[in-house]
Amino acid sequence: MRSKQQKYQDAEKISELLKKYNYFLICDFSGLNVSDFSNLRRKIKQAGGFAKVVKKKILIKVLEQLAITGFNFSSYKGSTLLLFGQDYLIFKLVYDFAKKNEKLVIFSGFFENKAIDVSEVKYIATLPSREILYGQLLSVLQAPIRNFVAILKAPIRNLILVLSSISKK
Repeated sequence: MRSKQQKYQDAEKISELLKKYNYFLICDFSGLNVSDFSNLRRKIKQAGGFAKVVKKKILIKVLEQLAITGFNFSSYKGSTLLLFGQDYLIFKLVYDFAKKNEKLVIFSGFFENKAIDVSEVKYIATLPSREILYGQLLSVLQAPIRNFVAILKAPIRNLILVLSSISKK
């Protein structure tokens, strides 16, 4: 049994992490074996994040103290794992891990100063990366110019095709 002092220290640590990281997920990891759990922690750390096992009651109190609302803890069962990240890519990393290992259950998350449910976590996790979005945007911006150049080249190309077909006859 943990003393009040230890619980207070846990609450302080969670509070510091919630202030430091902009994004976090609340998950149930009760079915994970040690190697899978270690693998998840390693991936989170490599991505610049942090994983912390917490007591649900302590988490609820810390969230109330920080005025972070919108979480429905009545549906949360099992061991509580907080996964923190500096950007939304933490959602993708954890979602991909949860797809491969069904014993990790995502309850909810925190994104852009707002509590989100598991469907929103899934939506954010399946968004393309920033680089891919930039590439798609660049392609859309280049399309009108590319089409205009193709239209300008068409009469010359058609003339060359006609001349080459005449020369073959």
